[in-house]
Amino acid sequence: MKSVNHDKEVTDKVTSETGIESIVVDAEIIEDEWGRTHASGIHVSGRIVLNVWRLMRSELKLNLYTVEAVVEEVLRRKVPCIPCTTLNSWFSSGSQRARFRCIEYVLERANLNLQILNQLDMVR
Repeated sequence: MKSVNHDKEVTDKVTSETGIESIVVDAEIIEDEWGRTHASGIHVSGRIVLNVWRLMRSELKLNLYTVEAVVEEVLRRKVPCIPCTTLNSWFSSGSQRARFRCIEYVLERANLNLQILNQLDMVR
Protein backbone atom coordinates (compact mmCIF):
# COMPACT_ATOMS: atom_id res chain seq x y z
CA MET A 1 0.00 0.00 0.00
CA LYS A 2 2.88 2.34 0.79
CA SER A 3 4.47 1.90 -2.66
CA VAL A 4 1.15 2.63 -4.39
CA ASN A 5 0.85 5.93 -2.52
CA HIS A 6 4.49 6.75 -3.28
CA ASP A 7 3.96 5.99 -6.99
CA LYS A 8 0.88 8.23 -7.03
CA GLU A 9 2.83 11.05 -5.37
CA VAL A 10 5.64 10.75 -7.92
CA THR A 11 3.12 10.68 -10.80
CA ASP A 12 1.30 13.73 -9.41
CA LYS A 13 4.60 15.59 -9.01
CA VAL A 14 5.75 14.76 -12.57
CA THR A 15 2.34 15.73 -13.92
CA SER A 16 2.33 19.08 -12.15
CA GLU A 17 5.96 19.90 -13.05
CA THR A 18 5.72 18.97 -16.73
CA GLY A 19 2.20 20.18 -17.39
CA ILE A 20 1.09 16.78 -18.65
CA GLU A 21 -2.63 16.38 -18.13
CA SER A 22 -2.63 12.61 -17.90
CA ILE A 23 -0.13 9.81 -18.08
CA VAL A 24 -1.24 6.84 -20.13
CA VAL A 25 0.38 3.72 -18.74
CA ASP A 26 -1.13 0.72 -20.49
CA ALA A 27 -3.93 2.23 -22.58
CA GLU A 28 -2.15 1.75 -25.91
CA ILE A 29 -0.99 -1.83 -25.45
CA ILE A 30 -1.57 -3.74 -28.64
CA GLU A 31 -4.42 -6.19 -28.20
CA ASP A 32 -4.10 -8.34 -31.33
CA GLU A 33 -1.92 -11.44 -31.79
CA TRP A 34 0.37 -9.86 -34.39
CA GLY A 35 1.05 -6.91 -32.10
CA ARG A 36 1.96 -9.16 -29.17
CA THR A 37 4.38 -11.23 -31.26
CA HIS A 38 5.93 -8.47 -33.41
CA ALA A 39 5.83 -5.27 -31.36
CA SER A 40 8.87 -3.97 -29.53
CA GLY A 41 7.04 -3.55 -26.22
CA ILE A 42 7.80 0.17 -26.34
CA HIS A 43 5.00 2.49 -27.37
CA VAL A 44 5.77 6.12 -28.24
CA SER A 45 2.76 8.05 -29.39
CA GLY A 46 3.22 9.53 -32.85
CA ARG A 47 6.52 7.75 -33.53
CA ILE A 48 7.57 4.57 -35.27
CA VAL A 49 9.59 2.30 -32.99
CA LEU A 50 11.67 -0.39 -34.68
CA ASN A 51 12.80 -3.49 -32.86
CA VAL A 52 16.15 -3.81 -34.62
CA TRP A 53 16.92 -7.28 -33.28
CA ARG A 54 13.56 -8.67 -34.35
CA LEU A 55 14.20 -7.20 -37.81
CA MET A 56 17.65 -8.83 -37.87
CA ARG A 57 16.11 -12.24 -37.21
CA SER A 58 13.92 -11.88 -40.27
CA GLU A 59 16.66 -10.29 -42.41
CA LEU A 60 19.67 -12.49 -41.56
CA LYS A 61 20.08 -16.21 -41.06
CA LEU A 62 22.52 -16.63 -38.19
CA ASN A 63 23.02 -19.16 -35.43
CA LEU A 64 23.49 -16.43 -32.85
CA TYR A 65 21.88 -12.97 -32.84
CA THR A 66 24.13 -11.12 -30.42
CA VAL A 67 25.32 -7.62 -31.21
CA GLU A 68 28.80 -8.96 -31.85
CA ALA A 69 27.61 -11.67 -34.26
CA VAL A 70 25.34 -9.33 -36.23
CA VAL A 71 28.02 -6.62 -36.48
CA GLU A 72 30.57 -9.16 -37.67
CA GLU A 73 28.18 -10.46 -40.33
CA VAL A 74 26.81 -7.12 -41.54
CA LEU A 75 29.62 -4.62 -40.95
CA ARG A 76 32.52 -7.08 -41.24
CA ARG A 77 34.28 -5.96 -38.08
CA LYS A 78 34.72 -7.21 -34.55
CA VAL A 79 33.45 -5.34 -31.53
CA PRO A 80 34.28 -6.13 -27.91
CA CYS A 81 31.73 -7.52 -25.48
CA ILE A 82 32.25 -5.96 -22.07
CA PRO A 83 30.13 -7.51 -19.29
CA CYS A 84 27.65 -5.32 -17.41
CA THR A 85 29.49 -5.96 -14.14
CA THR A 86 32.65 -4.46 -15.63
CA LEU A 87 30.77 -1.45 -17.00
CA ASN A 88 29.12 -0.96 -13.62
CA SER A 89 32.45 -1.08 -11.79
CA TRP A 90 33.98 1.38 -14.27
CA PHE A 91 31.12 3.83 -13.80
CA SER A 92 31.01 3.41 -10.03
CA SER A 93 34.76 3.81 -9.60
CA GLY A 94 34.53 7.59 -9.67
CA SER A 95 37.40 7.90 -12.11
CA GLN A 96 36.57 10.31 -14.91
CA ARG A 97 38.46 8.20 -17.47
CA ALA A 98 36.62 5.01 -16.45
CA ARG A 99 33.23 6.75 -16.63
CA PHE A 100 34.12 8.14 -20.04
CA ARG A 101 35.05 4.64 -21.28
CA CYS A 102 31.73 3.27 -20.00
CA ILE A 103 29.66 6.00 -21.67
CA GLU A 104 31.71 5.73 -24.86
CA TYR A 105 31.06 1.97 -24.99
CA VAL A 106 27.30 2.38 -24.54
CA LEU A 107 27.14 5.13 -27.19
CA GLU A 108 29.12 2.99 -29.63
CA ARG A 109 26.69 0.10 -29.10
CA ALA A 110 23.73 2.40 -29.79
CA ASN A 111 25.46 3.76 -32.90
CA LEU A 112 25.99 0.20 -34.16
CA ASN A 113 22.20 -0.21 -34.48
CA LEU A 114 22.08 2.76 -36.86
CA GLN A 115 25.07 1.51 -38.83
CA ILE A 116 23.48 -1.92 -39.24
CA LEU A 117 20.18 -0.43 -40.44
CA ASN A 118 22.07 1.81 -42.85
CA GLN A 119 24.21 -1.04 -44.21
CA LEU A 120 21.16 -3.22 -44.87
CA ASP A 121 19.23 -0.29 -46.43
CA MET A 122 16.34 -0.84 -44.05
CA VAL A 123 15.70 2.84 -43.33
CA ARG A 124 15.78 5.54 -45.99
